[in-house]
Amino acid sequence: GNGSRQPMSRSDKIIMCLITLAFLLLAGAVSVGNPLFESTDEIRHYRYIRHLIVRRSLPVQGSESIRSQSHHPPLFYALSAVLSGWVASPHTPEYQQPLNPFWGYRNWEVGVDNKLQYYHDPAEGFPFREGYLAALIPRWINILLGATTVWLAFMLGRTVWRERPALAWGAAALVAFNPQFIYLSGSMNNDIIAAATGTAVLLLSLEVTQKGLSRRRLILLGLAYGLALLAKFHLVVMGGIIGLAVLVALSNAERAPGSQMRWPSFDSRGWRKVGGQWLRAMAIVVTIAALLAGWWFVRNWWLYGDPTGLNKVNELWAGRPAAGNWWALRQGLPYLWSSLWGRFGYGQIPLPSVIYQGLLGFCLLALAGFLFPRRERLPLAAFVILGVTVVGFLAVVTYYILIQPAGPMGRFLFPAFPALAVLVMGGLSRWPILRKHPTGTAVGVTLSMGAFAVLALGGYLSPAVRYTPPVTSPSVDQRTELQFGDVARPLVVDVQPDSVRPGEPLFVTVTWDPLLQTETPYVVYVHVIDD
Repeated sequence: GNGSRQPMSRSDKIIMCLITLAFLLLAGAVSVGNPLFESTDEIRHYRYIRHLIVRRSLPVQGSESIRSQSHHPPLFYALSAVLSGWVASPHTPEYQQPLNPFWGYRNWEVGVDNKLQYYHDPAEGFPFREGYLAALIPRWINILLGATTVWLAFMLGRTVWRERPALAWGAAALVAFNPQFIYLSGSMNNDIIAAATGTAVLLLSLEVTQKGLSRRRLILLGLAYGLALLAKFHLVVMGGIIGLAVLVALSNAERAPGSQMRWPSFDSRGWRKVGGQWLRAMAIVVTIAALLAGWWFVRNWWLYGDPTGLNKVNELWAGRPAAGNWWALRQGLPYLWSSLWGRFGYGQIPLPSVIYQGLLGFCLLALAGFLFPRRERLPLAAFVILGVTVVGFLAVVTYYILIQPAGPMGRFLFPAFPALAVLVMGGLSRWPILRKHPTGTAVGVTLSMGAFAVLALGGYLSPAVRYTPPVTSPSVDQRTELQFGDVARPLVVDVQPDSVRPGEPLFVTVTWDPLLQTETPYVVYVHVIDD
């Protein structure tokens, strides 16, 4: 009742260490197994980092000869530049990986056929020659930021469900074993640092509601919010969460020790008094955040005439007015959901649709648990703040879907995902069949999510991005004696099925033996000739 967490037991520490270790291993495997620049916009994030290292200045939207993520705030890129700048690399801010022109082939289907966007050089692999180590270090930075987010999700759960710590590490497992979160933690992007800083702001906000206002907590909130704004602009929505948390803290300032947190309730005189206190508290938070991140918005205003820089983004990235684009929501929301859980590369490596449908059913059923009556009262303020966080980010992304073709990306919801995970675990624990078994519920969620992560990454991602596919022993009927000059010879040609009618698919699988490395990537085409 007084907002303090129960002491962390030895078993909880062991479980969280195991969850974190499993996350580190999975994300580490992705960082070295997924070819460089295959993740969404990764090469553009890399160009931003190289610009900081080579030019020692921030990139300007529209001034680059080749596009980077120059519209983003610089926190991740500056951190990556500092930690990777010591590596000698020939890569310039205009670096371009050789493109595979057929990478988008049948990108709506589950499969392994031609899924890589770029051609890849053996130098990318261990020991990472030709400067490729400079591209891997930012990936490893993200792994550590991802592990930080997992622990922050655990602390968030302990803050809300103080007497049931199993629900906290169950929520952490939901975050840690989300295949898309693992995948992007092993890639270059600013979505993981956005998740970490956003969750830190949310955790501090909940602590303010439970322990009350203090100068130290307000300063920490200001610092965390400033870092969040330097991580990714859409985290500006966390300012509303901070304001809500401060209001709840003021309403609970006079509550009796041991009582439940109340929702704000004042008469007109009380509201005027609280309004002044709220303004003073928010002034501290906003001032500190402005001292930390305000220069970025001033720079945008100076360069683009807009403190957010979004007008320039829309100009360069095929933006459109929001009005009249409801069709975009119909198309975008299913993609948003699938890419929140596991849609790899640039979206061309999906999971089976039944998995996305099952996850939607699971989350809805879990949240429906809050409809069941129960003797103990919910931590109402925490429950509402978590819910507003999820809804707030969903609203921001919905608006972005309306104005941008690249809007429906589940990674934009990562800062709110720990909040959703805590709510899902809380809802599960209220179902009658699970009420008395919070530990068993958490164990079930952890093992299920762990198996899901291994299936998604090992069964769908790895085969689609493996540089050298496995060679099977050809049967006598499949062997060929063909050779294309001194370039290559096909060892096996397999045609399935034996006969087709017009409009039916015909699959030709060729296993090649390359004889030399050519300057130009060659293209192979197949003619189908009837009788």
